[in-house]
Amino acid sequence: MSMISVKGLQKSFGKHEVLKGIDIEIQPGEVVAIVGPSGCGKSTFLRTIDRMNDLIPSVKITGSLTFHGQEIYAPGVDVTDLRRRIGMVFQKPNPFPMSIYDNVAYGPRTHGVRSKLALDELVEKSLRQAAIWDEVKDRLKKPALGLSGGQQQRLCIARAILRRPRVLILDDSTSAVDTATDAKIRSALRQALPGATKLIIAQRISSVMDADLIVVLDDGKISGAGTHDQLMASNHIYQEVYKSQQEGATIDG
Repeated sequence: MSMISVKGLQKSFGKHEVLKGIDIEIQPGEVVAIVGPSGCGKSTFLRTIDRMNDLIPSVKITGSLTFHGQEIYAPGVDVTDLRRRIGMVFQKPNPFPMSIYDNVAYGPRTHGVRSKLALDELVEKSLRQAAIWDEVKDRLKKPALGLSGGQQQRLCIARAILRRPRVLILDDSTSAVDTATDAKIRSALRQALPGATKLIIAQRISSVMDADLIVVLDDGKISGAGTHDQLMASNHIYQEVYKSQQEGATIDG
């Protein structure tokens, strides 16, 4: 059974159609990257999976979208439970207005963890896995809102890791870190959540070249899907984006 199955998914806001018939099967444990030009529907697609647009009056969604066999938009679906099993980290980080330590410890505390030793271990482990521990270990009681944008992104990733979701969605959530840190985070995520399905929006193709499946979106439709090598041989949009990024890296270097 697919972890996520999407068939004929269409999504519009008023008269503006954003997703125009998405069909994709995502298997358990896969790393799936979503790439494409700005405004092509990448974030809209992933937010649909986590039901992040439920309160927008003008939104209309048709087609089939299932998570582990269950229709995500069926009547009676517990959205809170859905989001517990499908974690999402946004490009714009949303740390809680509390200390760095309490941001990470908040989840375990709400689930009954009271031991300071246990909390200390959980906080350190998740911050290490998010590649931020060395930068914050001496100021854990400082406000999280005082962190840089890249550090706030990694703090939110650390919170998500602690929840042990079945699916983890990263909506360009490492955009504010350098390529070396980005690679370190992705490596840590593979070890921290080995069985979880991961859906990643990334502007840098170099950071998702090793994904099990790369999906190219263009104007709300899937232009192509496959591995990096397959898309380099068959998809002109992917080829153009990759080439431009390589040329930019050469110039910057």
